[in-house]
Amino acid sequence: RNVFFFDTRMSDSLIILDSCSIFTGNAFVNNCINNVVLADYCKITYFNSCNQLPQLANNHFYGYPNPIEDRIIDSRLTNVVSGTGSVSSVWPFVSGYQFTNDKGEETTKFSKENMNLKLYFNRAMDTTDSLSVKFGSVEPYADYIIDGTWVDEYTWQGKREIPTAIENGTQHLNVSGGRAKDDHFLTNNDNCRRISFDIDTTSAMAMNMFATPTKDGIQLEMKQDDYGTVMGYNVYRSETKDGEYARINTSVIRPEDAEQNATYLDTTVEPGKTYYYSYTAVMTDFSESHASGRTACTALDTINPIISHTPVNQGYLGSNLNINCVIRDNVGIAYAKLYYRVKGSEAYKYVDMVSANDKYSGVIPTAELSTDGMEYYIETNDDTNTITLGTKESPYQVIIKESSAVSYLGDVDGNGVIEAVDAMLVLQHINGKRVLVNDEFRRADLNGNGTLESFEALAILQYVNGNKTNLEV
Repeated sequence: RNVFFFDTRMSDSLIILDSCSIFTGNAFVNNCINNVVLADYCKITYFNSCNQLPQLANNHFYGYPNPIEDRIIDSRLTNVVSGTGSVSSVWPFVSGYQFTNDKGEETTKFSKENMNLKLYFNRAMDTTDSLSVKFGSVEPYADYIIDGTWVDEYTWQGKREIPTAIENGTQHLNVSGGRAKDDHFLTNNDNCRRISFDIDTTSAMAMNMFATPTKDGIQLEMKQDDYGTVMGYNVYRSETKDGEYARINTSVIRPEDAEQNATYLDTTVEPGKTYYYSYTAVMTDFSESHASGRTACTALDTINPIISHTPVNQGYLGSNLNINCVIRDNVGIAYAKLYYRVKGSEAYKYVDMVSANDKYSGVIPTAELSTDGMEYYIETNDDTNTITLGTKESPYQVIIKESSAVSYLGDVDGNGVIEAVDAMLVLQHINGKRVLVNDEFRRADLNGNGTLESFEALAILQYVNGNKTNLEV
């Protein structure tokens, strides 16, 4: 049957069944038809006797059982929707679909993994009638079966594992079987490659290696399904991802079970260091397969950080209490914390210690100090090991004095007079000839930064010589 349209204007949906051909001049112009359903191998032939191009801005063409795109002769037809939408008064067909992986992510590209598929139908289906869903890359697109079942009257759900050994490229679905719930005469025969997806297993290695750090080294586990019978495996290691891989096993590693799995413990690793591994299958003629993909693993860090610290035993109200230490580790420090409390308190507070290379410092604010005394300890971690210097139960003790306990700045020896000898004491401390402690240090530390410097000795001399009227620096 042929249907001709010449510059007509229509507003209702048009359903055309049987083997029909539609010849159109300037028909389907400017939203003249809202929905067109073409069933049973209908086709559109467009010829334009005028210069006006057809516009299908809001028209929806539902092609069944073949995609309408394959049968449109003139490519100038636009906005053609093939096999989508909800048209419940015609033969059953797949009106929508969804591919997902095992993570629940929507995708149409699969590697060596499970492919999950949902098919949505345009009308209620008989769920007692099985649906045949297959796919392939060439006609009849039926090389592989997707097992599944009806979820409800409108939805079918299936799952298929994609193996490594499969033809890569674009695959097409072949959906057949199934019938309308209220009319068993209306059956689905949607084997028209409307629905496609891609398979790419080139990056999926059938030879796999798993690495786990242990206290004794790095445990390697090898699995493969590329080869039938193998004599064993060789393991290769590199200290950089793209570096040279050297064999580390002295003899072929034999399979441990019927599945030809094998393990190997690499005991020649340095704590906290990252290594890269690959392996090959060794055949009975001693030839080796291609190498597996790379596996990275970091050995457990079994070496504790080292803290060097000179305890602070005295502080003063009105000044921050500075706690300094040096922390070194073979890998690196994740954090260093200074825990402190007023003596007699139960709860500790803490501040993060600030680092400059391997030197760490923490500051207990002056507002937190008390003449009851302070207690503190240091904790550090290298992402694996946690150690402390001092403990919660046995912290370092600090005596806190009133600020008036320090007499005059610059009077280092405390004899009541600022003299040249006081400057000399500062220089001796700086040069390691003498150590100034407690109040001596406080009187010498003119700027209160916790470090004695040569300009402080110079300021004392200038004061003694009358070149300075005060010791402000």
